[in-house]
Amino acid sequence: MKCVKERIAFLLFSIGLMLSFIIPNILVVFFPEYGILMSNIEATSVFIFMLALLSTGFVFGKDRIESLCFVWIYLSTAISCIWDFGYIFVNVELTRNVFNPWLFMWWGYGIADTRYIHNDLTVYTLELITGILAWACLFGYIFIKDGVKKRLIMLVESVAKLITTLIFFLMELIQGFPDVPIDFFGFCVKFGGLNLLWIIMPLISIIYSSNYILKRNLDSFSSSLNFSPDFDT
Repeated sequence: MKCVKERIAFLLFSIGLMLSFIIPNILVVFFPEYGILMSNIEATSVFIFMLALLSTGFVFGKDRIESLCFVWIYLSTAISCIWDFGYIFVNVELTRNVFNPWLFMWWGYGIADTRYIHNDLTVYTLELITGILAWACLFGYIFIKDGVKKRLIMLVESVAKLITTLIFFLMELIQGFPDVPIDFFGFCVKFGGLNLLWIIMPLISIIYSSNYILKRNLDSFSSSLNFSPDFDT
């Protein structure tokens, strides 16, 4: 992010997103009776700040699609490392004590998709794959500097996110949404809005990263064809 405006906007919206997670999780410990209200506030504010963060790259970035994809991939990877990977360890306790205030981060969403609080094996498997893959990709983004290799990681992670999210959605769609309450916050904001980002953005990232890799490989191939060695005589 080379643009100063983009950096400032990214910083402010990042702070807003973190507070959207942190404040409801703290308040619900002291006021557990307002857990559902806190859950609705958290989901709505997180959704708004995620859209705002994604807009920073698209509005201020010199290469809009590239900035959009990198903001998304870093954001979604960080969320998967914390939320998806964390679910692997808390799902058993979440099933035993659904409204444990210390597990609000997960049951706040789980009340909008009860598979998360009923220890659904398929959901657990999807979260296990997503969480482990996110940590592996995170190290790749940090330590790999080569542009093509970094986009290759983006491509692999985006394909995985798209497949797991489609499975996640289709399971409920085929069964008629038995685990999702049909209301504004449960269905539209939590299940629909938040998860649709994990379909739309991976699709955009797949197109961008595959085009980048293909273009770089074609450029390298063209350069090799135009190479003419200078032999000393």
